[in-house]
Amino acid sequence: RRASSCRGIEMGDLVSHYVIARIPLSWADRRFQALFLVGTLLPDLIAKFLAKAVDTADGWEANAHALPGFALYAYLASLFFERPLRPRAWLALTMGGYLHIFVDLWKDNLGAGSAFLVFPFSRRAFEFGWYDPEKWIILIPVSAAILLVWEWIAHRRCREHYVWN
Repeated sequence: RRASSCRGIEMGDLVSHYVIARIPLSWADRRFQALFLVGTLLPDLIAKFLAKAVDTADGWEANAHALPGFALYAYLASLFFERPLRPRAWLALTMGGYLHIFVDLWKDNLGAGSAFLVFPFSRRAFEFGWYDPEKWIILIPVSAAILLVWEWIAHRRCREHYVWN
């Protein structure tokens, strides 16, 4: 049985999360975009850190891929910002993390699940099983192609408002 996605970080997984996060952000200002993108990567980074730091079989890293758990991590991260910026920082980080968890729902982890939606209230992980994360080498060119097409379309449609310049 393959370990859950919380056990490791693969490059293709992070690239696909980055691409998927970048596409809907063309409406937001740069600060929100940056925090949203960081929030999109945080669940895997936190899970990897917790897996190494706690190093038990109890699954402490599962809370990084849970809705309540990640909201708490986003709140803790938002405390590093000045008080007036904290609510917006928390919102951007949380939205990015929730998008990450939503994307992880589509993975196939051989029934192990990849998103612990309501942890710690339930230790049951969920998955739709639509793609195999072990085939990450395919994700990078596909993600890059999607991103390039999206960037080209967005840049052509609204050059003066294009925030990725």
